[in-house]
Amino acid sequence: MASDELLAHVVSMKYQYAMFLYRMESYFSMMDVNLSRQTLSN
Repeated sequence: MASDELLAHVVSMKYQYAMFLYRMESYFSMMDVNLSRQTLSN
């Protein structure tokens, strides 16, 4: 289960910075956090 901090980070990246899901997916994979686009969109 995702932490509150991770969820807040994903939401701010998506809406405040208008970052696309495929960019978020690669951003998190560079930090060794494997999140799929499907997981990010839920």
